[in-house]
Amino acid sequence: MPTINTQLYGEMTIIPWPFETGSSEKLEWFTDRFESYNGTEDRLANVSVPAQSFELVFPVNYPLTQEFFNTSYAKLRNNLWAIPLYNEAQKTNAIPQGSTILSGSFANFDFRDSSLSLLYENENWEIVEIVSSSNNELNIDGGTVNNYTNPFIMPVRKGFVVEDVNYRNFGISSSYKINFKIDDVQEISPAVPMQYKNEDVLLEPFLIGEAVNRTISKDQDIIDFKLGPVERRSRLLNTRLSTRYSFLAKGQTEIKSFKDFLYRRQGKFRSFWYPTFEQNFKRVSSGIIVNSFNANSYSYDPTRNNIAILKKDGSWHLSEIEYSEIDSQTVQITMDSALNTNSDEIVLICYLGLNRLDTDLITMNFEGNSVISGNIQILEIGP
Repeated sequence: MPTINTQLYGEMTIIPWPFETGSSEKLEWFTDRFESYNGTEDRLANVSVPAQSFELVFPVNYPLTQEFFNTSYAKLRNNLWAIPLYNEAQKTNAIPQGSTILSGSFANFDFRDSSLSLLYENENWEIVEIVSSSNNELNIDGGTVNNYTNPFIMPVRKGFVVEDVNYRNFGISSSYKINFKIDDVQEISPAVPMQYKNEDVLLEPFLIGEAVNRTISKDQDIIDFKLGPVERRSRLLNTRLSTRYSFLAKGQTEIKSFKDFLYRRQGKFRSFWYPTFEQNFKRVSSGIIVNSFNANSYSYDPTRNNIAILKKDGSWHLSEIEYSEIDSQTVQITMDSALNTNSDEIVLICYLGLNRLDTDLITMNFEGNSVISGNIQILEIGP
């Protein structure tokens, strides 16, 4: 692989060719968590910037097989690499030789001041150094060396190879899997979203795939001295519900929005309210609902205190259950805030739970054509 010399970082090794699907990006935070009997948690975010890494799979044709092997062998440790982000590549207009301004739509891409970018077209490529960036322009140092008709342009990160390099040799071609740890991770501070009881609210459902995968759990300690009597205790008051969701983001705008959600969460650190998106209340009320409604009593769980109501216009009403009265078949729910909506305009009444991510590590798989997918585990910490 080529070696480049940059004013920003000095000598770097680079793989300028595209990686393929099967590659992935990982973001990992580090959270300390202290839990009480009633389920409340104190969480400490140990880092404000996550560890970022890429596992990239490169298809290698015969002419480059030996070059890939030699470079991987010689540059495995303690060498600085330039890592082009082909997952953020976009086509741009013609670029004449000597251009110092590159135009495009860069708003949701990871172009930064004082960083690198790769131009690539038909095996013709070069690294340029970005002096300043905006949503529509990149100002580069020194001007471009080559002429381009319709090249790809993409951000370039700097980092190191971690773990071992794995490759499969098929004789006339090969495949390399290389793990890169990024050294210039950006700190992102997303905007504060809608709030309920001083916590974030997420009202966009995750994809669930073929089925909802949920785990109902409660901690259990078993005291057994093998002498006959056995005592079972739980150190937690409430049963917890963990749900495994799938996510799919198409296009750079959706990907940026999803990453903003992850940065706002900071792994396990920041909790958020999230509806169950299930029809938890089968209404029997009709007409205008002010601040109370009747529903079948079999659907009522007295341990849950918060509900979310979805209207036909797409808006949500979030409320705490202030009072409930149950008879043999129905329950009357009184909310702490007025709804003032005709019952025919209500699509869904479901429980609203306080959740957090159940992991500090998120993996995003590259599916090609600016699409990412993966799984995410969410734990309800408060009913």
